[in-house]
Amino acid sequence: MTNIINYQNIIGEQFKESTNIYTTKDNNSSAYNSLFYEFDKIINNIRDGETFYQCFLPSLKVYLVTTNETINNVSKFISKFLITLITTSNSVNNNNSNNNKKKIEIYQLTIEFLIKVLESKDSIVRIRSLQVISNLINDSNFNISILDEEILKNIIERSQDRNSNIRLLVTNILIKILNIYKSIKNHNSPDKNNGNNKKINYITQSILECLLYILESDQVWNIRNNIFINLPQFKYELGESEFLNIVLVRTRDVKDQIRLESLKILYNSFNLEQLSKTQLIQLLHTCSKDKSEKNLEFSCKLINKWFSLPKSNKISIRNNEGEYEMMDLSQDMHTEIPTQEDEIWLYRFLEYFGVKENEEILTNVLCILFNQGIIKEFSLVKNKEVTLEQSFYCKVSCQYLRSLKTEEAEERLELLLPTLTELRDILFNHLDADHFTIVQLLCVIEYSDLSDEAGRSNIHIFLTELLKALNDEEEAINQTLRCLSLLQRVEREFIVFIVEIISDFIEPLEDDPEIEEYRKRIQILEKNFSKFEKKSPNEAEKIKSAITILQDKINNKQTETLKKCSLITHYLLLNAKKCSNSPEIDGLLELVILPSIQHILPELRNIGIKNLGIFCLHRKKVALNYLKLFEKVIENDIQQVAITCLKVIFDILVVFGSPNQIPKETESLYKMIRKTFTNINNNSFSKNTEIKEIFIQGFVKLLYSGIVYDPKILKYLLLELFSPSTATLLELRQCLQLFFHTYCSDVIFNKKLLFDCTMGVFQTILDSPPQSPYSSIHLVEVAKFIILLLDKPLKSFNGSTDMVIKDLDLEDFKVEECHAKLALAICTELVANFRGQSKELTKLLPLLKIDNNLNQSTLEKIFDQLELLFNYYIDPFLEKFNSIITKLLTKEFLELRSQLSQSQKGLTNSGTAAQSKKNASTPSSSAKTKSQLFNTPMKRLLQSTKSSHVKSEIINNISKSNKDQANPIFKDYFKQQKGLLENEVATIDKSTKLRKSKKKKLKIQDDTVDNDHDINGSLEITTIYNFPFLHKRNVNDTINNTSDAESVSSGDSGNEKSITNQDTSNLTNNMDILNNFNININKANDSNNNFDKINNNIDNNIDNNNNNNNIDNNNKSILKKKTNRNTNQKKVRFLNATPSNNKT
Repeated sequence: MTNIINYQNIIGEQFKESTNIYTTKDNNSSAYNSLFYEFDKIINNIRDGETFYQCFLPSLKVYLVTTNETINNVSKFISKFLITLITTSNSVNNNNSNNNKKKIEIYQLTIEFLIKVLESKDSIVRIRSLQVISNLINDSNFNISILDEEILKNIIERSQDRNSNIRLLVTNILIKILNIYKSIKNHNSPDKNNGNNKKINYITQSILECLLYILESDQVWNIRNNIFINLPQFKYELGESEFLNIVLVRTRDVKDQIRLESLKILYNSFNLEQLSKTQLIQLLHTCSKDKSEKNLEFSCKLINKWFSLPKSNKISIRNNEGEYEMMDLSQDMHTEIPTQEDEIWLYRFLEYFGVKENEEILTNVLCILFNQGIIKEFSLVKNKEVTLEQSFYCKVSCQYLRSLKTEEAEERLELLLPTLTELRDILFNHLDADHFTIVQLLCVIEYSDLSDEAGRSNIHIFLTELLKALNDEEEAINQTLRCLSLLQRVEREFIVFIVEIISDFIEPLEDDPEIEEYRKRIQILEKNFSKFEKKSPNEAEKIKSAITILQDKINNKQTETLKKCSLITHYLLLNAKKCSNSPEIDGLLELVILPSIQHILPELRNIGIKNLGIFCLHRKKVALNYLKLFEKVIENDIQQVAITCLKVIFDILVVFGSPNQIPKETESLYKMIRKTFTNINNNSFSKNTEIKEIFIQGFVKLLYSGIVYDPKILKYLLLELFSPSTATLLELRQCLQLFFHTYCSDVIFNKKLLFDCTMGVFQTILDSPPQSPYSSIHLVEVAKFIILLLDKPLKSFNGSTDMVIKDLDLEDFKVEECHAKLALAICTELVANFRGQSKELTKLLPLLKIDNNLNQSTLEKIFDQLELLFNYYIDPFLEKFNSIITKLLTKEFLELRSQLSQSQKGLTNSGTAAQSKKNASTPSSSAKTKSQLFNTPMKRLLQSTKSSHVKSEIINNISKSNKDQANPIFKDYFKQQKGLLENEVATIDKSTKLRKSKKKKLKIQDDTVDNDHDINGSLEITTIYNFPFLHKRNVNDTINNTSDAESVSSGDSGNEKSITNQDTSNLTNNMDILNNFNININKANDSNNNFDKINNNIDNNIDNNNNNNNIDNNNKSILKKKTNRNTNQKKVRFLNATPSNNKT
C-alpha cells in the first residue's frame, strides 16, 4: 500500500514538471525522456499494468478538471506517453516481453477511460479528453490501426455536443483522420477488390457524411468554416458535381468569410464550362445581392475571369440538360455596328443569360462591374442603331451614373445621351423593334435634359402618338405614361390630358375606318343572307359564318381598346397623387371601370376590380355603393379575380377604418372576409399559398393599424409563423416576425391580446390531428417566442392611446404578472387534463420567470395546483418547477402548509384507529347471515329514498304548483328507483334459495285472488314494490290479514314461521314510513289540480311498462296454508319481497 502511494506521488510530480515543458515538433520527445524514465522504473517494479493504471489515474483525473494556461503542455505530455507505450511495446524484445504486455495494458486502459469520460456532464472534462486524443492522432508516430471503430464512433457522437469548442475539436480530429486514410489509400495498390481499400472507403464516406451534416446544420460559423476550407482536398472523394453543389450552397451562407471562401474555391477550382446555366444565374443572383465589399470585388474578379475573351474566342457553357453549348465571341451580333473588343464579351454574356428573363439580376451585375471599373458606360450618341442588349446596357449605364449623385457623373451622363429631338428620332427608328427595346429607350428619357422646350414638345407629340399606337403591352404603356408625366409638370393638367385621351379611345369623334369597313361588309352580307336563307341553305350558312367572323373582329377590336384604356386608367389612378381632388376621374367609372368588370374575359374583369378598388379609395361615398359587388365577386367569380377582390377589400378596410373600429358601412365586408377565411381554412382551398399570403398580410395590416382587436386572428397568425406550411415562404415569415416584434412593443393593449390567446395557441398545437400542419409545431419554440414578446419593453407611452382602444379592461392585466398567470393557467389545464396531450405543457413551466415580490398570491395558487398534480403523476419538469416555486414562496406560508399536512395526517391516523375498533366489534358470521336475511329490497329501497334529494325536490315543486319543473324530476326519480330495484332483485334471487323448505314446496297459482274475496283487503304488489308512494291504500289492513293467515296456518316449519313473522313486522314499520310519505303527496295533490293529470300519466306509463315486462305475474305470489281438509280454503294475498319466478 505504501509503494502505491509513493508511485502516485512520483507520477504526480512528473505531471507537474510537464507543465513547464514546451515542444514545437511532434517528434521532439527528448524533453520528456527523464519523465518517461521514471515511469519505466515504476512499470518494471509493479506486477501488472492495472496497478500502474490505478496509480496513473488520480493525476489524469486532476488534469481533466484543470483549467490553467499551461494545461496544453500536460495534454501533449500524456499523448506522447501513450505513443511511447504503444511504440516500445511493439518492438521485438524477448527479454522485455512482460513489460511490453504491461505497456499495452496501460495504453488500453487509459484510452478506454478517455473515451468513457467523453460522456461526462462537465464540458471541461470532455474537452481535455479530446485534446489528448487530438494530440495523439496528430503525432507523427501515431499508427491509425490502433484506432478501432468503437473509438471513432464515440468521437463522431461528440460532433453533436452542445459545447461549440468540443464540436470544433471533433472536426479537427475527423479531418486529420481523413488525411491519414487518404495517404494510406494512395500508398496502397489501386485494386478495387483490395479489402483494406474497401474498409478505408467505408470509414472515409462515414466521416465525410458527418462533416457535411455539421457543415449544413451547425450554427457556429467557425466550425462551418473549418470544415469548408478543408473540403477541397477531398474533392475526388466527394465527386466533382457534389463538391460543386456544396460550394454553391456556401455562396449563400450567412457569414461573409464563408461566402468569400466559396468564391475563392470557385475561382481556383472550377471553370465556366463546369457550371450549368441555372447554376450560373443563381450564382449571379447571390453575388449581386451580397453586401460585403470584399465579396463584391471578388465576384467581379470571378465574372471577369470566366467571361473574358480567350484566345480561341469561344467559351463552352453547359446548359440545364448537362450538354455543352459553344458561345462564340469572335463575331459581333451586328457587324455593321462598330464595337470595342472589350465590350464584345459583355454583349454575348447578356445575350446568353437573356436580359428579358433576368433583367433584375443582370442590372445588379452590370452595376457591380461599373463600380469596379471593369466595363465602361454605353454612349447612345455614337450608336444610333442599338440591339436589345445594347439598349439594356445603355439604360443601366444611365441608371448607374445617376445613382452616384455627383456633378462629375451628371456631366458624363450629358455626354453619353443625345438631345430629346435626336432621341425621338432614335425611338422612331426602333418602332418595329422588340417592345423591350422601346421600353429601355423610353427609360433613357428620364435621364435626359428636359429643359429643351423644343425637344420636350417634339417628344411629347411622339409619345402621344405612340400611346395611341400601342395595343395592350402593359410595360410599354406604363413607361410611356411615366415619360408623359415627366413632360407635364402640372399633375392636374396631366390627369385632364390622360382622361381626354381615354375618352377619345372609347368614344372617338371619327369612327375607326377598319371597324366601319367591317360594319359595311356585315350589312351587305345580312342582305344576301335574307335572300339565300330559303333558296340555298348552304350558301346562307356560309354567309352567316362570315358575318360571325366579322362581328368577332369588331368585338376583339373593342376589347383591345377597352383593355388598353383599363391599363391607362390603372396607371393614372395608382400614380397620380391628386386624383382625389380631380373631378375628371369620375367619368372613368362609367366609361371604363364598370364595363371592364362586366366583360366576359377574366383578365379584363381582374383589371376592372383593381381599378374599382383604387377608385373607391379616392371616393369613399362611391365606395359604399359597390360593397355588395365585391361580395358577389368573391362568392361567384373565378379564383384569380376573387384574389384581386380580397386585396381590394383589405385595402378598403384599412383606409376607411378607424382605431379599434370598423365603420358600420364596411362591417359586412369584414364579416364576409372572416367567413371566407373560415371556409378556405377548412378545405383543400387553403393549400393555395397566394390566398394564405393575402389573408395573413391583410390581417397584419388590420391588427397593426388598431382597426381590429381579435385574439382569434392573432392566434392564427402566430400559428402560421411556426407552421411547416409557411416554411418555404421566407418573405411571409419575415413579415410576421417583424409584425409581432413591433406589435407587442407598441402599446400594452397588444400585449394583453397576445397573453389572452396564448393558452389557445398551446391547446391548438396539442389538440391538432396528425394530418394538420400545426401538429408538427415545436411547442417549446412557440412558448419561448411568446415569452420574448411579453418581456419586450414597450415604446414611449403615448397618452392618446387611451382614446384609441376603448372598452378594454386593463385593471387585471400587468406585464409583470404575465409569467405567473401563465404558469397558473398551465397548471390548471394540467390538473383538468393530466392524461391527455396537455402533459407536454410541463416542458414550458421551467421557462417562466416569476417575481416573488409581485406575485405572491399567484405563487400560492400555483403551489396548490402543483400539489394536486403530484397526486396524478411525476414529471421531471414539474419537479424542477416545483423546486423553483418553493424557493419563491415565503417561509410563513410553507410552515403553515406543513402544519396543515401534519394535522391531516393525524386525522387520518385517528380515523384508521376508529376503523380498527369498529372492525373489532363486528358481529359473527351467523349474525351477518341473519342481518342479510332481514335486509330486504323494500327495506333498502325505503332507506335510499328516505333522505333522497330528488324526493325533496319533488315535494318542493309540487307544493309550489310548478308543473314544468316537477314533471322531469318525476321521470328521473322513477328511473333511479327502477335501477335500484333491478339490482336488489338479482341479490334476493340468490338469498331466497337458502330459505326453501325441504319438506313442503309451495306452488304458484295463476289464480292468485279469490273472486269472492273482498277487494279492499288486497294490495297490489307491483304498485307497492315499484312505486310505493303512489299507492293510497292503508298498508296495515293488508299486514293484519297476512298476520291472521299466518296464525291459523299449519304444516310449516318453525324456522319458516319465525322468518316470515320477522319479515312481516319489519315490513310493517317500513310501510308506516311509506304511508306518511303518501299522505304528504296527497296533501300536495289537493293543492295542485294539475297533479292528478300528471299522476295518471305516470300510472299509465307504469302499467304499460309492467305489461311489457310481465311484472304483474312475476310479483304476485300466494302463500297457501291448510288448517283443515274439511274447512273451506282461503286465499290470502300478502306482500312478498321475493319475485314470482322464485318458488318459496
